[in-house]
Amino acid sequence: MKIYFIRHAQSEGNISSVEHHDGVSLSEEGKKQAEFLANRISSLPIDVIVCSTYGRTQETAEIINKKIGKNIILNDFLVERKVPSSIIGKHSRSTEVLDIYNLLRQNFKKIDARHSDEENFEDLSKRAGEALNFIKSQPYENILVVTHGSFSRVLLARMIFGENITGHEFASIHRSFDSSNTGITVVEHKIPESDLQNEWVIKVWNDHAHLGEIK
Repeated sequence: MKIYFIRHAQSEGNISSVEHHDGVSLSEEGKKQAEFLANRISSLPIDVIVCSTYGRTQETAEIINKKIGKNIILNDFLVERKVPSSIIGKHSRSTEVLDIYNLLRQNFKKIDARHSDEENFEDLSKRAGEALNFIKSQPYENILVVTHGSFSRVLLARMIFGENITGHEFASIHRSFDSSNTGITVVEHKIPESDLQNEWVIKVWNDHAHLGEIK
C-alpha cells in the first residue's frame, strides 16, 4: 500500500494573526495552491481520498477531486491537534499565547501532563495510532490522505517509533520537521517480514515543488 499524505492548502487561519481551530476556509492563494496540487496529483494512481472533517481539508480534497473523481472518505481521526480553547481568538504573538505554547512543548516531555482542555501527547499518540489503523484497513493500494500540519508530524512520529514513542521523541520530531501547505509526504505500508523491517517506510517528506509554479 502507498499513502500520499498532504497538508491542506493555505487557509485564512494560516495568514491570520489570530489563533484558530476549525471553521476557517481556504484563502484565495490556498485555492490556487490546491489547483496546482490537483494537477500534480492527477498523474498519480490514486484510488480513494481519506480526509479530515475540517472545512479547509475538505475544500482542498474537493478541488483535487475535480481532477481525479474518486470517493472521499471523511474521518475525525485526521483533524488538527486540539489546542487549549482559552487561546482561540487571541493574537498568536501575544505573551499569553506564546507562554502557553511554550508550556505545551515542555509538557510533551512529561508523562500525561496537561495545561487545560487541549490534547496532550498521550491523546495525540493514541489518535495517530487510530488514524494509521484506519488507513491501513482500507481495501486500496493507493490512498491520498488530506490532513493538517501539526498532526502530520504526530503521524510521522508514530510511524517511526510505533506505539511506544515517548513525548521526548515526539518533541524532537515536532521541532525538526517542517510542514508546508499542500506539501506531499509519501509513505509505503507493508507487513514486516523480519525484525529488520519497519511497517511504515517514509519515502518522501513535505515535497512542495509545485508551489514554485504559482505566479
